[in-house]
Amino acid sequence: MRVCGRFPGRARRKRPCSFPLVPASSGVGAHQFHAIRESNNMGTVTRRETAGGVVHYRAQVFKRGVRDGRTFDTRADADDWIVTREAEILRMVGPVSRRTVAEAIEKYRDAAVRPRSDVLRYGRLLRTSWARLEIGALTTAHLADWRDARLLEVQPATVVREMTVLRAVLETARIEWRWIERNPLQDVRRPREPPARRRLLTEAELAAMRGALGFDGVSVRTIGHETAVALLFALETAMRAGEIVGMRWGDIDLGRKQVHLPKTKNGEQRDVPLSTAAIALLEVMRAKRMVRVRRDPAPGRVFHVDARALDVTFRRARTAAGLAGFVFHDSRATAITRLAKKLQPLELARMTGHKNLNELLSYYAEPAESIAERLG
Repeated sequence: MRVCGRFPGRARRKRPCSFPLVPASSGVGAHQFHAIRESNNMGTVTRRETAGGVVHYRAQVFKRGVRDGRTFDTRADADDWIVTREAEILRMVGPVSRRTVAEAIEKYRDAAVRPRSDVLRYGRLLRTSWARLEIGALTTAHLADWRDARLLEVQPATVVREMTVLRAVLETARIEWRWIERNPLQDVRRPREPPARRRLLTEAELAAMRGALGFDGVSVRTIGHETAVALLFALETAMRAGEIVGMRWGDIDLGRKQVHLPKTKNGEQRDVPLSTAAIALLEVMRAKRMVRVRRDPAPGRVFHVDARALDVTFRRARTAAGLAGFVFHDSRATAITRLAKKLQPLELARMTGHKNLNELLSYYAEPAESIAERLG
């Protein structure tokens, strides 16, 4: 085994050589070579041998603040990797050495107004162990391990959304900021998403929910009544729960039969047309006289209830009605399936806010027998 030493001839503890070997004919002593290695940030190869006699070569580079390493079976492969990796690092532009993954996430997050759901995902990414790494040191292996760990905690669809957010951050860091030469997430496979939900609410279920919520269709006096109105309004408009409870009277134009949504899930504005039944529900809400509520709604808000309270009230009513297997968001699929019989695809997409007709199709769940009846 080659012994590393700062001064020739001085006895010291033996350890594996952790820098490239220099021929004796070069005239470069051990002390001189150590100085060259430090100043030039040269890559190093360490020979390692297991108890079973298997030899591996650990290649490491540290250049311009980027630290990386890999293990190979042969010295030649280790040397080749060092040359390639150092060339990649040298092609980078920007102050990479002081930039971490967390800085990239925060910079991307703060550059524009992001949907609340994405902001929460940024927070989860910032709490990962690799967020503190220099961005150039982030590897595909780090991200693959993180993906696998997350799949043990949450559903595949959640992991896919988190990977989508992270991909946007890293691509921006690569293309616009020039912080990295390559996106390490590029080679990480996305989990297979489960099939889209195909759950539609039946008339019997809706009647049972109205009864459990105590809504008579005339007066709104409790949070349960508001939840019933929100459910019926969702079936008329295909709006999301958060969009419904966030409505303000100033954004509703009954003369033009529309409600303006200044901020939606995807961060864009949308105008939703209102049916006669939807307008009638708003008139009921305007005449409401709430009792047994803890606080008044925010100024101008149509609903007292917020998204969290709406979900809790809905689930309790579902249990009280002896029902199961559906959630409030299934009202969106039910509404889209109903509206598809009245509107053209592009009209429906504009109403629901879908930019991709394939996404709209994932909500459309009309049974084949119902379509067959219209065929005659």
